[in-house]
Formats: sequence, structure tokens, C-alpha cells
Amino acid sequence: MSYVSYTPNMVAAMGSDPSGIGADAAVLPAPVPAPAESPASGFVRGLWFLASTASMAASTFHGYRRNDSVGWALWWGFCGALAPIVTPVIAVAQGFGKPKRASLTPNRRRRGKRRPRRKALGKRKR
Repeated sequence: MSYVSYTPNMVAAMGSDPSGIGADAAVLPAPVPAPAESPASGFVRGLWFLASTASMAASTFHGYRRNDSVGWALWWGFCGALAPIVTPVIAVAQGFGKPKRASLTPNRRRRGKRRPRRKALGKRKR
């Protein structure tokens, strides 16, 4: 005959007392009370929703006008909804709705003095 000791976690997992000695009532965790909500939290939540929506719309406009691309407009709109304070500040710093300037070095080649090409060392002209 073997004896098994049941831990409280095992009893909770089985839902009843496995020994048969106690009552077969299910062991349930205590209910967690809902946090008290202040009246100001609804106002703040609504204000944040309005700021987020306005930022998303403005950022989407800026992203489309700046890059002439729907993909960039969606990305800017997503960022505007996610960070409604930071994204419009960046858009204004870039020039709100102004197209992106062309790169200063469009083909990315090195600027500076041109060096003459070296002559081949193999054959010499006579």
C-alpha cells in the first residue's frame, strides 16, 4: 500500500479533494475585484483617442505628400496613431506635407578632384 501526499496545487488542479475524506467541493480561486475607475479616466481616455485619431490623419497626409507613396502614408499613419505626440512633431520638423528634397548626391559617387587614370604597366608605346 502506497501513500500519496497531495499538495494544494494538485488539489486545485483536480478540482476536488482526492482523498475522499473532505468535501468534494471544487476549489476555486478567489475572485479579483475590478479596479475602481475614476470619472477623470474616461475623459482622459477620450482625449487620448481624439489626439491619436487627429495625429493619424495628419501623419497619413504628411506621409503621402512627402513620399508620394501609399505605403509610406500607411506607415506614417500607423506611427501617428501609436505615438500621437511625437509623430506630428517630426512631421513639422521635416516640413509638413512638403515633398522630400532630392538627394545632394543622387548617384552617390565620390565628389572631389578627378585623378588621371594610370597607364597600364604592360606594353609601352614607342
